[in-house]
Amino acid sequence: MNPLGKSHGEAFGLEFDALEPANSGALGMPIMRRARNLALVAVAFACLQTAPPHPSAPRPCHPEASCGGHSGFKDGLRTEHSFTMSRKTIVIVEGRKMKHPKMIRAVAILIVAAFTILCSEIALRIANAYFPQPFFYSKHLYRFRAKPFQNLYGFTTNSHGFNDIEHDKEKSPNNYRILSIGDSFAFGVVPYEFNYNTILRRLLKESGYSAEVINMGIPGAAPRNYYAILETEGGALQPDLVIVSFFVGNDFEAVDPGRSWQSYSFVVSLLKYLADVAGKTNFTPWNVGEVYDDSKKSFTDEDYDILEMRRSWVFKKDNPLYQKMYDMTVNDIKLIYELCKKVNSKLVIAIIPDELQINLALRKRALSLAHSSQDEYDFEQPNRMLAGSLKELGITYIDLLPALRRESRSEAVYKPNDSHWNLKGNAVAAHELSAFLRENSVILGR
Repeated sequence: MNPLGKSHGEAFGLEFDALEPANSGALGMPIMRRARNLALVAVAFACLQTAPPHPSAPRPCHPEASCGGHSGFKDGLRTEHSFTMSRKTIVIVEGRKMKHPKMIRAVAILIVAAFTILCSEIALRIANAYFPQPFFYSKHLYRFRAKPFQNLYGFTTNSHGFNDIEHDKEKSPNNYRILSIGDSFAFGVVPYEFNYNTILRRLLKESGYSAEVINMGIPGAAPRNYYAILETEGGALQPDLVIVSFFVGNDFEAVDPGRSWQSYSFVVSLLKYLADVAGKTNFTPWNVGEVYDDSKKSFTDEDYDILEMRRSWVFKKDNPLYQKMYDMTVNDIKLIYELCKKVNSKLVIAIIPDELQINLALRKRALSLAHSSQDEYDFEQPNRMLAGSLKELGITYIDLLPALRRESRSEAVYKPNDSHWNLKGNAVAAHELSAFLRENSVILGR
């Protein structure tokens, strides 16, 4: 207890931990704790400078007076600024009464909070520069890219961070090289050996074709990113054929996502991400554990229905926003096509349907959440429009909707509460692509 009957700085309406002297290991104290204490000391000094002296406050001891090594006392009051700095407490008292103690406490809290947020913002930005995360805003493609040699269900990504084996940059003369570009569908959310790109490679080999399939899928990528992948890395591999997997579910909306207000702060972006995923998903990062469960739900029932309800806008009739996004998407595909011609590669677009186009029960729940009727939507509209545009451009394409819809009548082709294919869906896609390429022998150079 200090001479004023207050402890731990309560004489100023403030409570805070001690500042340790330099010779007792002050550097060991957590940075945030030290910063908070310094801020409170600064507030206390401000109080001393602005608060008027109390009428009963005695004058300070003379410097030469004997005060027992401390400031003088008179009638139980300390008469000058006195600071005891130890491991346990720091006392700042003055023979003055402080005005508005609650306001001072609030100001101190605001100072500490602002300093903490600032330091956190700086730390997150530095960390993201070295380890990019998809929930922080960036126009850089590689924030979604897997790390080299990352463990994904027992398979290790290659040195470029792709979910594939290593491939030589130089192509062998008798080898037909296929480059597969896409988002998380191409990258794969199932083990490597069950990914449709891996199965396609095996099926072509079993059919007598000397072909290799190079998987360059990146989760979260969009058509503009597909172009960037081909331009920066894919073209140098001299592919004979480029397969672009186009997902109807989000490859339109990913064209121009805009920038939300919270994206300007990394702290707010992180908090929003944690709030969005907390309790809503059972998804486990691919590098955690090596056991794949094809029956495990990725999202809760409610949140997956909401996700698909939000995606339903691409199927809505007479939708100006969809038309705008569609035109931008087709323009991106044109750019990819022109680039393929420059690197002497053929192009095939594989149109991947959203589960809303196949799962009628899911569709019913999503439309119910949107308070809409079936008559307001055309669930084959994107595929039909895209097929027409590709024909006009002279681009070869395959629409996987009919095959997946047919196979889904006997067995699910999507993971539970997940818009990605399960093991069955990947197998169906691989067999359809293999048959399509073999039937179009010109594509395989035969």
